[in-house]
Amino acid sequence: MHFDTVMATQIRGLRLRTGSKQVEVELSDGRSLTLTPLVAAELHRGETLGAEDIEHLRSRDREERLLGRCLALIARRPRSRQEMAQYLRRRRVDSGLADRVLSRLDERGLVDDAEFARAWVENRLALHPRSERALSQELRLKGIAPELAAEALAGVDEEEAALRLARSKAARWRDCEKLEFERRLGSFLGRRGFSYEIIHSVLDGLYLELRSEDPGPGEKTA
Repeated sequence: MHFDTVMATQIRGLRLRTGSKQVEVELSDGRSLTLTPLVAAELHRGETLGAEDIEHLRSRDREERLLGRCLALIARRPRSRQEMAQYLRRRRVDSGLADRVLSRLDERGLVDDAEFARAWVENRLALHPRSERALSQELRLKGIAPELAAEALAGVDEEEAALRLARSKAARWRDCEKLEFERRLGSFLGRRGFSYEIIHSVLDGLYLELRSEDPGPGEKTA
């Protein structure tokens, strides 16, 4: 016999499971429900539950558990609305439940695409500099609307980003001849989406800058 065939039952007790954050609800018919504390908090011993009550509790519990998983993902890094919707689809969540979870994330301001785009660009420029074109493509793949992407990219200084990236990688090719140095570093910057004009501007003088920092044979310490 399943819960949906039970006409009515009473709550005999509520017990927090040892080592978990779940509450076991013991019912008078010998069955039990395992619920999140938030859902179980509304219940009390002796309360009578009908089939619809039980199904409502189970539905709310699924929503709370799913919301918790979404919050755990967002805690690792900000997520766009599209990313969260894709996550819910991968878990085969029905559209009604998915919409409710997304709405609750919206209400808490946790799937703000404008803020996501700003944070994404800021993080990429700080840790993995890219060209404006490459960043725009990344934001598009995250489901960010063009106007929000444009706002997030408005203050990007491509030449400064390219120069910082070039300086972080240039030392590995400092012993190459000038043409080889510029070919290798230029190819690297090109793969990050920077234009020829930006690359040329950055490389012009960077080789000499590196060589001037490299002490000559007579200046090296024994």
